[in-house]
Amino acid sequence: MTNSADKLADLIYAAMLGESPWQHFLDQLAHQVPNGKTVLVMHDEAVARGHIPLASGVDPGILRLYGAYYASVNLFIAPAATRPNGVGFVDEALVPLRQLRKTEFYNDFLAPHEMPSRVSLTIEHEQNEVFILALLSDAINQDDKQQVAHMLSSLAPHLQRAARFYRQSTAPCLDGQIFDAMDIAVAIVGEPSRLKRASPYAERLLSTGYHLSLNACGRLVMGNAEAQRRLQGMLSRWYCGPKVVTLQLPDARITLIRLVDNDISFYFEGPTVAVLIEESDGSLHRLDLPRIGALFQLSPAELRALADAIDGKSTQQIAEESARSVETIRSQLKSLYRKTDCHSREDLLKRILALR
Repeated sequence: MTNSADKLADLIYAAMLGESPWQHFLDQLAHQVPNGKTVLVMHDEAVARGHIPLASGVDPGILRLYGAYYASVNLFIAPAATRPNGVGFVDEALVPLRQLRKTEFYNDFLAPHEMPSRVSLTIEHEQNEVFILALLSDAINQDDKQQVAHMLSSLAPHLQRAARFYRQSTAPCLDGQIFDAMDIAVAIVGEPSRLKRASPYAERLLSTGYHLSLNACGRLVMGNAEAQRRLQGMLSRWYCGPKVVTLQLPDARITLIRLVDNDISFYFEGPTVAVLIEESDGSLHRLDLPRIGALFQLSPAELRALADAIDGKSTQQIAEESARSVETIRSQLKSLYRKTDCHSREDLLKRILALR
């Protein structure tokens, strides 16, 4: 199967480049054995749920049945998760056939749908998520299964490269300049709350920590608790709610859009959500703080103090949130007032408003 493996590897790269659909790769892989069927399986061990986003030779109704119930009783998942990534295994190397043939998964799902024999490859095991490619058939002998296992092992580096390609790819094409022209901040977020792209306007919001911020782990956090809850829900692979959620806040309108590029990118990369923030016309937070900082030659600490002052926080609040003493914050505010030629917070806000 060496020639076949080489041709299949070519199809992987053609699919990554968009020159050929991933379905073509799965179809050609299925043709390697009589009555072959291929499935890409994703399983979340934390919630004992899985699904098959792409397959060849399997009826869509059977795939839905798997996701609805049989993923939870798939006894191949546990041993597959403990085996080395990138190595093909025949079914009996994971589960003894005598044990397998006594199970509900075999008798009610695999055998009735012409899938009693199986060879699989764990592409990746990321945190609680296992990504598996499996070739199934009801007409494959032991020798052929071993050959298929070797072939899958040879394809593993290419499939793992594809997984990295989709995970490290930039966000879907949303023109930040267009949204900035409409005074809308755009942040593209993937799992686990990883910021993939931010428009210049969104970068300015991030610099203030208002509406958007990054935590110590580099994950995006919404300033509004309800927006944060909705974002976390939409970033779950098992989310079943609306694809667009809009929240109207006193000073901004926040829209969350769940983006689905294609099945294979979702399989490897997980969900992606676009966060759109349109601040109201009177919002003090529609300010280019880096520009203001440069104008008044503010230090990073003074710029943070300015952002907190705009946010209406008291000196005590600023001190507690920044783990600084009240005296330190007062000193920063005095320096801020001096550099901006202001004598009070009210004067400061009026001065900054005039720069909008």
